[in-house]
Amino acid sequence: MIRDKNISDRYIEQSEQTDTRLYKKGIYNSINIETIVYKKYIKDEINKAVSELKEIQARRLIMYYIEEKTYEEIAQIEGCTKRAVKFSVDAAKKNLQNKLKNLFLDYTNK
Repeated sequence: MIRDKNISDRYIEQSEQTDTRLYKKGIYNSINIETIVYKKYIKDEINKAVSELKEIQARRLIMYYIEEKTYEEIAQIEGCTKRAVKFSVDAAKKNLQNKLKNLFLDYTNK
């Protein structure tokens, strides 16, 4: 049996849902197709920009932001100093900002 929660967290059987309730549910959950397409475009551009980074910068950036490792953990894995890791991550962020700055300017100027 399909159920849905209403505002007061009371479960409503599918057969009890009115057209108005279904309409409101559809409106509140709808997402602009342009937003979906643009988010995919941004994701693709970020992936492309990361792939263009130096290998060491990309690897450390991914470990820091995606895998949520600390500078110390990355330094132990890579056999280097915490300072070297921080320098690489900062350089990667700066390179990404330069590569992607026009991407975000184009979207905000629409």
